[in-house]
Amino acid sequence: MKKVTKSNWFEEGFHVLETEGFSKITIDNLCERLQVTKGSFYHHFGNMDGYVSALMDYWLEANTLSIVRKIDSVKEPNTRKKWLNKMVLDRSLKLEQIIRAWGHSNTLVKKQVQKVDEIRLDCLVEMQVQEGKPRAIANDNAKFSYAALIGLQELFPDMSKKEKARLQQIYTDNF
Repeated sequence: MKKVTKSNWFEEGFHVLETEGFSKITIDNLCERLQVTKGSFYHHFGNMDGYVSALMDYWLEANTLSIVRKIDSVKEPNTRKKWLNKMVLDRSLKLEQIIRAWGHSNTLVKKQVQKVDEIRLDCLVEMQVQEGKPRAIANDNAKFSYAALIGLQELFPDMSKKEKARLQQIYTDNF
């Protein structure tokens, strides 16, 4: 019998989201792709809401909390910005776009997207406050920066890493 970890379920879920969309996040599809029985799914998650909730917790950790912790561990502002840019560039814009779209029809996903947005915005604000900017200005700057990232996700989800890096450099140089 094949042993599948929770991480395997989550990574497969991300792959399904990116290649097939959120409508294909089903017990049958996931079990077929992982070549396991439904019993394995129910053993780990209990039901589909349990899976979606756990998947979104995994996404929160992998694509937000781990980045914030890494950024918080660095005190030098320029190094912090470079690390943040690199980590953002390494993430899939398409996955983020699909999760945001999924949030329009799934309340569990919507709540997690809102939580992610709050954490990310708070991190951006705190970075700028630590650089000496007044909180009100830091708050406005964070909103504009984050809106630019979300816009890239929505408009160009399949953008290459090279193109993302080029645009990030233009943004960094001019704003």
